[in-house]
Amino acid sequence: MLINYYKALNYLYLNKREDALVELRRTDEKLAYLNSHYEHKNVYRSDAFMEFLSGVFHEMGGEYNDALVSYRRALESYEDYRRFYGLEPPEFLIKRLLLTAKLSGVYEVYEEISSRYPGIEPASMGKGLLIVLLECGKMPGKKEDFIEIPIREKNDTYLVRVAYSYYEPSPIPVVSAALLADNLQAELRTMEDIQAIAIKNLEDKKAREIAKATLRATAKYLAYKKAREETEKYARKKKKSKKEAEFLGLIVGKLVNIFTYTTERADTRSWLGLPQTIMVGYMELDPGSYSPELRVRKTNGSYITLSLPTISLRSGEIKILSRRVFD
Repeated sequence: MLINYYKALNYLYLNKREDALVELRRTDEKLAYLNSHYEHKNVYRSDAFMEFLSGVFHEMGGEYNDALVSYRRALESYEDYRRFYGLEPPEFLIKRLLLTAKLSGVYEVYEEISSRYPGIEPASMGKGLLIVLLECGKMPGKKEDFIEIPIREKNDTYLVRVAYSYYEPSPIPVVSAALLADNLQAELRTMEDIQAIAIKNLEDKKAREIAKATLRATAKYLAYKKAREETEKYARKKKKSKKEAEFLGLIVGKLVNIFTYTTERADTRSWLGLPQTIMVGYMELDPGSYSPELRVRKTNGSYITLSLPTISLRSGEIKILSRRVFD
């Protein structure tokens, strides 16, 4: 999914907003395809962060009704995010949803959201908007573990090995971050916990992965039995005694078992360059020029300041900037 995220940002920075929206729509298509093939057992059925970005991109083009649809879908997705990843919808998502409902004239949605989130006002129409995306950390690689089952076979023990992969979470290097501009400050919110999604998604697939590995192990076990039987049959044809034939079958079986045991591996391919989380800074600003920066608190207690490009904002204009903190 993040391939489409990066492609969307790239298109946006090239002033190709429509192409950026195409990339975000593809994330929905991919998720729909994957879940249709897994009988909807994955909890990662939609991506709230991508839907939020889609809403922002639609807003940038004045497509307020489309933006409203995306923001509503983002809010619905946060029901799963709250339950499985501990992420609440940020207040600024509600503010944009209320604004686009108002601009689209969909007052029943405006009233519904206002009643669900009392005290949150719609975003200002007269101000510009600065959104900063802060990508934090590096994803850990997958690791593998095994289930081993001994099976007694005549004068031998066949060792079944079933491999599966898992994630071991690593600490995220950023504790908190704030967006600073013109004596204003806004705390960044974590909108996408990629590490948590990856761990949960792999857990959802664990039963399927073990089932496939078990089928693989069964085929290997049958190959082991066949190799022993054929070796013993061939030895008897060569006038070997029963004891000698069984011994030769045992040797060949051991070799087959060593091969099947050592070649049983889990799929540990990983995208190690991806961030663990994506935090979002949101700031409504009066029209004018600004030199924003990020103040980042790291897990070791230190603070770093990240400069951002100077921007000029007009009334109603939206600008998106992004930065990355690796460690």
